[in-house]
Amino acid sequence: MSTTVRNSNVETLLVGGSLDVATPPVSATRELLPHLKNGRQVVLAELGHTDTFWTYEPTASSHLLNTFFDTGKVDSSRYTPAKVDFTPDVTHTALGKGFAATMVALPLIVVLSLLVMWRRSRKRGRFGRTPSFLLRSVFTLVLGLGGWFAGVVVALVAFPAVPLDDVLLAVVSIGVPIGLGVYLAWVDRMLTTYPNMVIDVSQRMAELGRQPRASARLIVKHSGRVLFGTDSFPPRAALYRLWYRFFESDDEYFSYSPGDGAPPQGRWAVSGLNLPADVLEAVYRTNAQRVLKLI
Repeated sequence: MSTTVRNSNVETLLVGGSLDVATPPVSATRELLPHLKNGRQVVLAELGHTDTFWTYEPTASSHLLNTFFDTGKVDSSRYTPAKVDFTPDVTHTALGKGFAATMVALPLIVVLSLLVMWRRSRKRGRFGRTPSFLLRSVFTLVLGLGGWFAGVVVALVAFPAVPLDDVLLAVVSIGVPIGLGVYLAWVDRMLTTYPNMVIDVSQRMAELGRQPRASARLIVKHSGRVLFGTDSFPPRAALYRLWYRFFESDDEYFSYSPGDGAPPQGRWAVSGLNLPADVLEAVYRTNAQRVLKLI
């Protein structure tokens, strides 16, 4: 960067505002004007940086510039004294209230929308193609953001020691509402629309067990197209016992992981589905026999 200014004989007009803290007029007076033999400077009272010059009395600014271009004279007579107003357009209090209202309203919208989706899917079955697509794409942004706001509010009130960028907080607060929304908008619709579609429950106990009644209704409704699986190899007896408990009992709030360590998908518990005997037989055995043509 150059630290010297070349001398110039070009007629130059330096315009500054007395309240310009970005490029104070005194800097131009001391460092630039001495190198401009035909330079002139005008300091406009109570004006700030460039934006102020072009927005405050633009007619006077145009007259100032055009007069200098035409005659070389400086005429700032058309300016009227500016009134300095330090009142911000938006106060910090208003911003805080806006953020607080958003952090409360958006989670409420998410909760209400999920309830509406649940009621709609329960009473009328699947969503149409376009609503289902929108709910699984655009609306997931609303669900995720609203869920995160809800998680932040809960963390601030109940768990102040938890940092707001905690990974578990983000996964739970964002993932749960998005997962519920996609489930309600897609799984039941796909099974209802496409009679040849078959699903399995491999590694999905953590999600199904968080909404046991809805999961049980889904499996009972489509009992002929749900397969049993664990997504675990080699098979472990403890994992099978856990799946039997999940499918066959109405136990509440138990771990979905057979080990003693932290659950792999999140620190939450699940509840049993208590499926009927005929549904259990179909999920465990007969559906796989039919799909794999073993009978």
